[in-house]
Amino acid sequence: MQPIITKISGLKLTTKLTLIYSLLILFVSGTLAFGLYWQLRAAQRQAIRERLLDILSFAGPMVDGDFHSLIRSPGDERSSFYRVVSTRLDSIRVTSDVIRRIYTLRQGEDGSIFYIVDTDAESGQIGREYLRTSALLDQGLTFISEPVVEDSLYADSTGTYLSGYAPIYDQFGELDGIFGIDIDATAVLVSEENARRTALIAFLVTVPLSLLLGLWLLQRCLAVPVNELALGAERVARGQLDTVVPVRSGDELGVLAGVFNQMTAQL
Repeated sequence: MQPIITKISGLKLTTKLTLIYSLLILFVSGTLAFGLYWQLRAAQRQAIRERLLDILSFAGPMVDGDFHSLIRSPGDERSSFYRVVSTRLDSIRVTSDVIRRIYTLRQGEDGSIFYIVDTDAESGQIGREYLRTSALLDQGLTFISEPVVEDSLYADSTGTYLSGYAPIYDQFGELDGIFGIDIDATAVLVSEENARRTALIAFLVTVPLSLLLGLWLLQRCLAVPVNELALGAERVARGQLDTVVPVRSGDELGVLAGVFNQMTAQL
């Protein structure tokens, strides 16, 4: 670190300021680009969460809790009340093209969560354990008293999804389980990729233009007066005591030029 500092300290003032300015531009532009990406990403995530929450709120009253409470064993899949619940879930699925999975869950006395009705025959039958890790379900199904949506997406071998859950109550107001909906989140990932691309383009466009403008201003406002002061000092050193440095501004460099001119006048 010390050799680097030593090398930097030996550079010209304008070079040092150029380096500082360049680093500042990179930092500010990078921060703005990251902020732009994060805002776009958050907006996309919020939009899909709100959409799923709307679906859950609409679908909740459609699940018959009384019939659902009668489903206790795999043999009940041939019963009329199972078909009623299953048909309701199918009717919910066709209401939106983003719904990929819809099912109901119940929790056993040992705390395990398992499927009751699943419209996807490959996912499981009654009693098959629900193995997916879920922050919302870790505390148990009794904590889900209204439609809720996961905070994060999850992915498996079939795609990327966002999950939401809503309670199922019987006629006595007792919680009999929950129904879950997984919606396709592929569009969100595509939108996030577009947001990353937009933020990167904004960064790549902003940095060169900002650097060019800053370097031009640096040259006009700093490099020129500093060089004039240096040349004036060299002329005085060679004996040209009538040297006058033009005062171009009222900043510190302008004040220094005025003091320099007073010194040469006295000499």
